[in-house]
Amino acid sequence: MATQQALGYTTRFSDFGVTPSRLPIGGTVTITGKLQWHFWPFCNWISLDGKKVEIYVDGGKVGEATTQEGGVFRFYWIPQAVGTYYVKAYYPGEWPLYNACESSPVKVEVITQEQAKEEQAMNWAIIIAGVMIAAIIGVAIYEHLETQRLITLAAAR
Repeated sequence: MATQQALGYTTRFSDFGVTPSRLPIGGTVTITGKLQWHFWPFCNWISLDGKKVEIYVDGGKVGEATTQEGGVFRFYWIPQAVGTYYVKAYYPGEWPLYNACESSPVKVEVITQEQAKEEQAMNWAIIIAGVMIAAIIGVAIYEHLETQRLITLAAAR
């Protein structure tokens, strides 16, 4: 029996990802991607609509999603513990046209609520510092230009 690859068929996940990839415990991770099919020698990737995609976290199945128009799927996962996880999608395939495939794993970091608050405070401090530096530079440039203007006016008299 010929394999799907030998016949020139192949499937893949494109645009696979998670949002956010770092979040506090209790947050929701949105897992998205596209399931596509390719038939050699034609160059176009064709979306696979209405197909079941399995979602795995650290090797354990956490659920399934069905591809919609354009082969797009979306799955929501709520981590139950702090830690680092690896998420991937798997399509079991359908003989004779669609072979099985899996996505590359994507890392998700789950942190404590306290860590999230500390990171948020640090981000605000960086933003405020950036605004203050921009204001100081702006004032210095203004003063320099005003000094140059006054020198030019005095020289013109």
